[in-house]
Amino acid sequence: MENTALLTEGTSSLGYELSKLLAKDGYNLFLVSNDEAKLRKMASEIEDKYAIRTKVFPIDLSNPDSVKKIYQSIQINSVEVDILINNAELTIEGNFYYLEREKKLEILNVNLNSMLNLSNLIMQDMIYKKRGKIFNITPLKSFLPSPGEAIYGACKSFVHSFSESMAEELKDFGIQVSVLCYGPMDSESNFLKVKDIFNFAMTTEMVAKEAYNSFKNGETLIVPGFINEIMVYPLRLSPGWLYRKFLSLMYKPIKNGKKEVVKQA
Repeated sequence: MENTALLTEGTSSLGYELSKLLAKDGYNLFLVSNDEAKLRKMASEIEDKYAIRTKVFPIDLSNPDSVKKIYQSIQINSVEVDILINNAELTIEGNFYYLEREKKLEILNVNLNSMLNLSNLIMQDMIYKKRGKIFNITPLKSFLPSPGEAIYGACKSFVHSFSESMAEELKDFGIQVSVLCYGPMDSESNFLKVKDIFNFAMTTEMVAKEAYNSFKNGETLIVPGFINEIMVYPLRLSPGWLYRKFLSLMYKPIKNGKKEVVKQA
């Protein structure tokens, strides 16, 4: 299967919108998600509408062997990945020290290890071909600490930094690396209070279209929305105690660590 985009967590709201944009441009899709029923339904819908081919691979990325199995499927099915989109996310709200060790490892595997391992494998193929694109997805909070979601925030900060570094390291091989830092979206219940206060939440469709167009234009750092863009830099330049206090108020930790929130962009 040639001219293919591999997308992790394609069934999420943002993943679905990106999948449609890719299909509209004629890309075949290799879709990964742990929700098999939703994944197959989505794939069938996109195939019918855009006349492209899809391959679905239901798997839980918190499983340490998941990336190995994905790559084996790519090789067995002769899939040539031209675009890799690392979109999977998992977080569990609560103070770090209250979370069970297994939960901490799951957050690391989904947000960090799967991205690193899958990128490393696909990257080797792209280097051999001297072409390819990698698109990593992070929230706007990747610019800042995340009290109440310490592991998740640290992982996403890593993804952000890693992406910009890889963009420089791989450009001589003809490989583009971009990172999307999305702001509040109307599909995320935990951001509704932010929308009510600041009224700058975007729809997932708006975010996907703006991000995808920027990605096609070869931009490295992509922050959709004018308000999001101008908000990031003052926060980064603010005293540490100030933005930590602000973030602590916006994302109050759930102290028993029991509330599990799967945030999938």
